Formats: sequence, structure tokens, C-alpha cells
Amino acid sequence: MFRLALEEAFPARFTGSRVSRHRDPEDFAVALVRAVIAQATVTDAPVHDGVDEQVAELLGAAATDGQTLRFVELVQNLDVAAVDGAVVAGFRFHGFGDISGHRFDRLRRAVSRELPEAIYVAERTPLPGPRDTPAMLVAEMTSAQDAWGVRLEMTRRAGQLLTALRLATGATIEESTAWIGEPRLVHIEAPLLVLSLDHGWRSLRRVGSLRPEDLDGLGSLTSLVADVETRGVDPLVVALGRFNRTFRPGIWQDIVLDLAIALEAVLAANRRDEIGHALRTRAAILLATPGDPSDLVYDHVKPLYDLRSRVVHGGAYTQKEWTDLFRRFGATHALDADKMAVVIDRWRDLVRRAILTRIALGMTRRSPAEWRHGQEVAIDRVLASPDGRRRWRTRVRTVLTTTGLPTAVREAPPLIDRLAERPKVTDVRGD
Repeated sequence: MFRLALEEAFPARFTGSRVSRHRDPEDFAVALVRAVIAQATVTDAPVHDGVDEQVAELLGAAATDGQTLRFVELVQNLDVAAVDGAVVAGFRFHGFGDISGHRFDRLRRAVSRELPEAIYVAERTPLPGPRDTPAMLVAEMTSAQDAWGVRLEMTRRAGQLLTALRLATGATIEESTAWIGEPRLVHIEAPLLVLSLDHGWRSLRRVGSLRPEDLDGLGSLTSLVADVETRGVDPLVVALGRFNRTFRPGIWQDIVLDLAIALEAVLAANRRDEIGHALRTRAAILLATPGDPSDLVYDHVKPLYDLRSRVVHGGAYTQKEWTDLFRRFGATHALDADKMAVVIDRWRDLVRRAILTRIALGMTRRSPAEWRHGQEVAIDRVLASPDGRRRWRTRVRTVLTTTGLPTAVREAPPLIDRLAERPKVTDVRGD
């Protein structure tokens, strides 16, 4: 009877030609039963309580052409308490604050409210811990496809926002877990777990913090990242991909290679020889700030390309070379892994600032681009001229200020050891 009633009530979905993912009335019947039982279990109420509400939800789902899918992603080292509920690039932010102790349940409950059954399908998946400063990104999309078909578009858009967050804040923002599924208690299919990363324990981190006045700039930068990704063969696409890969679990050798490739993609245009020298010189000129002078940038880029060559060609560092490397970067921690984390973080920050510089120099919205892929530019000649250096540096500052991120290109503050003190957060202005 239930099947016949649904077919009669919604012929376009179940017996007509309308394109719909779910065309079997029995799927809806099963979804209703599961939702009613789940509601009764959660609320510890009689099964018949709330049935009318669930039936109404089911009828709404059956009447909709296609389905609404919600994407939920947990990230860590991002404080969004000041912008909780705000929307940027189609994603809504949700923060948790301190989730230590019993308050860790707040994270699970929040995920379940956004996407029923998500926690169940991730039962064996590690979620951000009590001191990971987690944040949740939520977006919706209506489509005739199932969750698997929509996931690529949603993860692409989430990746663009995460890239902008990392570029703007300089924080060590890491992806943890992501799902996509139907946001109703009456859902035909269980949520799909599309991402699960276990970063393990990392004592060193940098927490990013968002404020209401930062949101416009973050939205603009997300649009710029999306624009870069449409260029196809642009080396900036390679640089962004390699930059983002360094935030995922991996061995230090792979991370060094990713950072060297990213920096080369950004700064080594038009050079076929002496690439290492070109990288050091261009980085020193373009990335220098009052707090990060050109000679220091030069000295810190040099060992990146040297270590990259050792990794690729099978060379090994001696103990003295490792000691000298760590001393050069001020890495004085007890564990070698933490010392290496400091070195890698410095290189990653230089890559971040180089990417922002190239994005700014390549913009064409208000004036012709200074340095864009495919454009014939005598880069070293421009940088050798005091007027040329001044013009390019002014262009970068002007573009980022207009975008709403005036100090994003500055060097990031030092990493914080979460074992030593309560983590300090950095906002998009680097304050």
C-alpha cells in the first residue's frame, strides 16, 4: 500500500520520465522506518512520537527533483569562534572552542545535526582531538546525481577555500574528515565518507583565527585561487597543488620535494640554467620584509634546493650538515622530528608568500599584469632595477590591500609547541 501511495502521489519521480536518482518507492519506505527508529532512540521517546514530522520530511524528499546533498568537513588548527555561522564562498563556518573532556561530544553532535548518521559511518575514523582547535565547513548542493557523483565538485570547492585560508593565515590548517550526504533524518543513502586523514600527534603548530572583518578578503582570495585553477598549464596550478600536499601526512623527503617544486614553479620562470641561484635571488628580492630581510631569505632558500638535490640523486647529509641546517633555522628542539618541522615550516611559508606574490603580480582586474604565465617578462632585468623592484613590491602590497589581506604576505609567526604553552592564534593579518 505504501508503495502504491507514493507512486500515485509522485508519478513524475517513480513512474514518469523525470530524471531522479532514487526511483524505487521502497527506498523511501526503508528510509522512513530507519528515521523513526533513530529519532525514538535518540530522544528516548515512543516510536509514534514525531512520525508526522518524519512523514512530512519524506514527502518533501519525494517531491523534490533530484536531491539536496550536504558536504561537511572537519579541519584543525583553525579558530572560527568569532565568525561562527558566517558564510564564505558558499561554505558556512562552525567552531567548537575548547572541546576537552566531556565537551568533545559537542563536535560529534554538531556533525550529526548537519549530517545524520555521519558519525556512525566514521566510527573507526580518528576525529580531531580535544586540543586540535577544530572547525567545521558546511556547504549544500542540489543535484540529480548521487553523493559519489557530486563529491568531486564539492571537494574541489572546499579545497579552494582551504587553500585561501592557508595562504591568508599562514596557519598549519590540516584536513581531518569529510562527508557528503543527505542532510535529513529521512535519508535514502548513508553519508559517504570522502576523506579521512590521521595526522598523528604533532606538537608544533600554528593556529589561524578568523575575524568578521577578514571574511571579504578571504572570499576574494578564494575567487583568485579558483581563477588560477582554471588556467590549466599555469605553473601556479602546480605550485598550489604541491603547497597543499605538504599539509597532508607524509615523510619529510616528499615534503621537501613538493616545496622545492612549488617554489621553482612560482619563481623559476624563463630560467633553464642556474635555477638554484635564480630561486634564491628572486625570493630574496620579492619576499623580503622589514622582519625578514633579503639576506635571510636568500640563506634559507639555498638549503632547500640543496636538500632537494640530495633527495633526488641519493646523496646523504652528514650529522654535521644536519646540525648546521638546524642551527641556521634556529631549530633548537630536543627531537630531530621537531627540528625538521621548523625547517619545513619556514620553507612552506616562503612558498606561501611567493604564491601570493605571483597571484598579485598576475592580476589584471585594474591594471595590466606584471608577471603572468605566457607573458614575456624580463624578470631579472626588472628585479635588477631599483624602480622595477619598487614597482613590483608596490603592486603586491596594493593588490593584497585592495583584496582585504594587507599583511598576508608577511612572514608567519613562529610555530607554537602545544606541550609548552597554550597555543596562540594568528589572524589573516598576521597580528
